[in-house]
Amino acid sequence: TGFILASANGGLNQQRVAVCNAAAVASMLNATLVIPRFLYSNVWKDPSQFSDIYQEKTFMSTLKDDVRIVKELPSHLKSLNFQAMGSVVTDADLPKEATVDYYIKNVLPILQR
Repeated sequence: TGFILASANGGLNQQRVAVCNAAAVASMLNATLVIPRFLYSNVWKDPSQFSDIYQEKTFMSTLKDDVRIVKELPSHLKSLNFQAMGSVVTDADLPKEATVDYYIKNVLPILQR
């Protein structure tokens, strides 16, 4: 039904939680997860990316029965302005305790656009 692009910031634990949440949401919405990007933090000063910390192949193969995971967006989607299309959902847009129904009613239609 679309692609989930996740970016995570903070320390290792916050990044891990963001990755787990992104995988769960992608699975729940039958979407494809793009390997998450880690944002550079002026606090942590760590430029590491997902593949610097995790074994991508193991991550992908371990979750293969639950969620489709790709390393990057297909080339025909890379140049799109997702913000202009209204296809960007951030943590600030989601209730802290968002339910599966919330994601289905509010996020799934965005993916289907």
